[in-house]
Amino acid sequence: AGLLSAAFLGLWVISNSMALIAFNKWLLHEDRFPFPAALTALHQAGVSLLTALLFAVSPGSFPTVAVLSKQTGGFLTAVAKRFLPVGICLSGTLFLSNAAYRQCSVGFCQMMKATNVCWVYVGSSLFGLDIFSWQRFVILVWIVFFMGLAAANEVHFSFRGFLTQVGSQCFEVVRFIVIGLLLRGAEQLDALTVMLLQSPVCFVFLSIFAVVTWDERIPEAALELFPWLGMNVLLAFSLNFAITTALKAMAPTSYNLLSPVKDSMVLAMSALVFHDPVPLKQAACFGSALLGLYVHTNFRLRPDLFSQGLGSGIVQCFLPRRPLLWLASSFGFRRRPTENVELKWV
Repeated sequence: AGLLSAAFLGLWVISNSMALIAFNKWLLHEDRFPFPAALTALHQAGVSLLTALLFAVSPGSFPTVAVLSKQTGGFLTAVAKRFLPVGICLSGTLFLSNAAYRQCSVGFCQMMKATNVCWVYVGSSLFGLDIFSWQRFVILVWIVFFMGLAAANEVHFSFRGFLTQVGSQCFEVVRFIVIGLLLRGAEQLDALTVMLLQSPVCFVFLSIFAVVTWDERIPEAALELFPWLGMNVLLAFSLNFAITTALKAMAPTSYNLLSPVKDSMVLAMSALVFHDPVPLKQAACFGSALLGLYVHTNFRLRPDLFSQGLGSGIVQCFLPRRPLLWLASSFGFRRRPTENVELKWV
């Protein structure tokens, strides 16, 4: 039952993420609701409202709210210290990533996002949040190289869209580094508390973006598409809740193993649903980069495999039973009753 529950959670996260990406891409079409700042502000408003309702019904599900209220300087000071810089970065990520969907294919954006693990590691190493390893660095160069080749083979390349996606990833990388710096030695917050306090901060900054980029067509388009926008907001909340539930039931490392699976499925969706052309060379390069992500995941989970050298470790990653064990661990069910984890956005 535990394995089935974990498999269900993994599929819920992946399918919900894919559905939201597809829904956003459809809504942001020029003939519907081409206003990424307004759309993401609506998302955060909906998540804030629904999470607040959940807090009102079940405050016990937010255990670290009480911890923050006891911090030196009071509750608001503790919230501002942790969530103001993180909220600014997340707002930039959400706004620019959705803006990129208007100019680039879903598959292209996902290819670029897959390299975030590399830039986060480089930044974390520079700030002393992670230990530098030449073996790991070589694996990450492998990932970036093939992802770069895959992106270079994009049929409908948009330089403006490329820069927009780069900006989104810069905000995302800085967000992870800021989280690491702020939470070093601090109490870990439970995921629902992060949702409760982070979403209003994001809503404020995304509302500013919406005002700055205001278009007089927004009210009319919002009224015309109100049912679709409502379903889109509910889907955004569902994704955040799915991630929260999965992080509570699965170990963080097992949860992170879902990323290569999601990347593959999003690229397939880009080709099958949106009919974005995916040349054979681009697909081959993307597949090679995913193999690099698989090796990198093994390096993090089983560094002992690489004790005899990088080449030996890579060979052991692809022994007959290893991929099956990796797939099983992707949905491995391990409860951690006392550990609180921080919400990660996909």
